[in-house]
Amino acid sequence: MDLASLFRLDGKTAVVTGCAQGLGKEIALGLAHSGASLILADILQPEDTARQIESSGARCIPFEMDILTWRLNRLNPSCRT
Repeated sequence: MDLASLFRLDGKTAVVTGCAQGLGKEIALGLAHSGASLILADILQPEDTARQIESSGARCIPFEMDILTWRLNRLNPSCRT
């Protein structure tokens, strides 16, 4: 068994926040390269990262959203703006 096969993520789904740039983007690309399907979330434009991932043959769904606001709204509906 080779080392790369130990880290395959085929059939798994990963959620990556902060995926539009920097470390979050590189993590998303690495997970996709390893076979994971992705749910991408960023307050900026996750669509650019999604296009890169989809062009490599991996599956992903991008969401442009603020994770902190979403979490607060889910925990306490009175926080909605």
